[in-house]
Amino acid sequence: MTRAKIVELIAPSTAVPGDLVSVKVRIKNVFHDWLWMSVFGHFDGIDLYFSPEDTEVGEGETVSFTSSFTMPDRGTNLNIWSFYSDGVQWIEDDFATSKIRLSIVGNVSAIWMWHPGQTREVIGAPKEIEMGREVRLSVSWNNIGEAAFVGHVDLTVTYPDGTIRSLAARAGAFQDRELLPGYGASTDFQSFSSLQRGRYVIRAILTSGAIRLDEMRRELVAALIFIEERAEMIKLTVTNQSTKDGVAVSAVLRISIRIVVDSLTLIEQVGNVSFGAGQTRSLIYPVTPPIGSAGKRGAITASVADPMDNIIDEDTEEVTIV
Repeated sequence: MTRAKIVELIAPSTAVPGDLVSVKVRIKNVFHDWLWMSVFGHFDGIDLYFSPEDTEVGEGETVSFTSSFTMPDRGTNLNIWSFYSDGVQWIEDDFATSKIRLSIVGNVSAIWMWHPGQTREVIGAPKEIEMGREVRLSVSWNNIGEAAFVGHVDLTVTYPDGTIRSLAARAGAFQDRELLPGYGASTDFQSFSSLQRGRYVIRAILTSGAIRLDEMRRELVAALIFIEERAEMIKLTVTNQSTKDGVAVSAVLRISIRIVVDSLTLIEQVGNVSFGAGQTRSLIYPVTPPIGSAGKRGAITASVADPMDNIIDEDTEEVTIV
């Protein structure tokens, strides 16, 4: 039979991460004599202690215990137990719980990229891009909480050489503006150029004031050779990164391409192409799929070599005939 009855648990239903959350628990002695009573709590893996630590409560009396804690960066269940003493030990008696949700909750749902004049696409798995191109980025984010907040997106690009660059939001972009619950927005940013060969790490952080709400990372990979499938043709984009004593120089590069579909070789070409210092060139290879090959799978293999036939870069891309 309950003796130290929890008659009221007073705590907010929502809170902002970092806020001080006040908790009050009212306990009634429903026993026929006085009792020593206490309260203990637990939230988010943390013990919560109350004031007073324990107290004497007469028959039919109700007392209050208070405590507080810092709201974590996620919703939490606040669990409360009452105890009474039989003079030898403390006995667990009544239980109450309350869910405290975050009042400001936002997430980054996508990072988009595109080259000028091209269609935007979501960056999922590490995506190959052309070298020497202007790359534009946009971040989609959402208010999935219960209160409006002013959202700000920080976007950085870490270059292959380790340099980190912060990109500014474009003029008129949805930045530092209030977003209502249930709504989403996209923030466009200034572009950067893929001048270095290798991996670019894109990092988007969504904040509201001092509160960090969410983060997303995606990767772009720039190679010397870039394969692009088009209707009845293959486009190779190749960049000359040859240097001498640290200075970019012109060069003659050996370009190889081989297209095989269902064990049938459609194209196999090797040729020397002259490049200026740092120049990027696009090479077009017409392709006529054989009759009856629709739906069959194959692969495009391309490579770049120096005049001594040392492979500088290579790439392979799977294709399906449509």
